[in-house]
Amino acid sequence: MNSFGQAEEAYGEASGKDPQLVEPQHRLALLYLHRGACDLAIESLEKAFRVNPSNAVLFNDLGSAYGMRGAQKKELEAYGKAILLKPEFEAAHFNFALAKLRAGDYLAANTEIQALRALDPSLADKLLNLVKEK
Repeated sequence: MNSFGQAEEAYGEASGKDPQLVEPQHRLALLYLHRGACDLAIESLEKAFRVNPSNAVLFNDLGSAYGMRGAQKKELEAYGKAILLKPEFEAAHFNFALAKLRAGDYLAANTEIQALRALDPSLADKLLNLVKEK
């Protein structure tokens, strides 16, 4: 069994022992995202939400899962919820701005980039450089 399989087994076992633990489900979701298994990632995140429905990090990762799946509206909603829950969450602003750019909503993307710039100017610059490269 490879290391992903071992980790998946361990996190599954941990979440089975105590379904009230968010972390094993979150870690499973991250493993699934890394493997490109968006539906499994979303399923794991939804289980984690049953325990902690106001976790900004979970919403940010849910946005990533929906983005990988191509579900743009749900992706944007998830990033938006992450920011509502934790307005200073730089990664969520970064991801939300990128998703807005992909959606062609340049005005909203600019708003997010400016919010990101207020939190972390160098991260905002990295996002702009990333966009210029494409």
